[in-house]
Amino acid sequence: MRYPRGARFAISRRVAMKFGAGALVGASVASEAGRDASATAEPTGPADRLTREQYDGLAALAERIWPGAVAAGALIYIDRALAGAYARDLASYRVVLAALDARAKQQFGERFAAVKGEQQDALLRALEADALGELRAANGPALFEMLRAHVMEGVLSDPVYGGNRDFAGWKDVGYPGPYRLYTKDEQTSTQPLHMPYRSIKDL
Repeated sequence: MRYPRGARFAISRRVAMKFGAGALVGASVASEAGRDASATAEPTGPADRLTREQYDGLAALAERIWPGAVAAGALIYIDRALAGAYARDLASYRVVLAALDARAKQQFGERFAAVKGEQQDALLRALEADALGELRAANGPALFEMLRAHVMEGVLSDPVYGGNRDFAGWKDVGYPGPYRLYTKDEQTSTQPLHMPYRSIKDL
């Protein structure tokens, strides 16, 4: 469930290039207002999006999917996305976070954010296997994939969209950011590229 810290380089650089090429992901997610906002401010959980407790659950979940996701700004990215292009997913977030909290309380006596990491992993495995009865008719695997994809976008998308703070995600996978040209060897290299990190705003 959780990416071991030493295993992140196994993620293809092409994945990072997909999430980092702003036109493919971020441009459809962030509003102009969001792009101008500070990338260091944490989401506050406004009532029209998620509550503070829901953000706590999301933070814990994000850390199980990608250790360091919160420090990398993944929640900021998701917060902006839920106010924009991913607004349609807000109800799904509320449903799945409530279901994880309910199962965590029933099974371990605490909210999802408060239980141990291995217990969180067990709950996420149940979600992925469609074994959370609290979801009723909701599609657990689809919800898990939505959360996983959004967290990875928040870690690996261009920093102008709120996540990937200080290029943290790209540093993990050895991707320096968008350049106008990558050689064939650079595109297929399995080693980190020792080039200055840059954003699409630097092009």
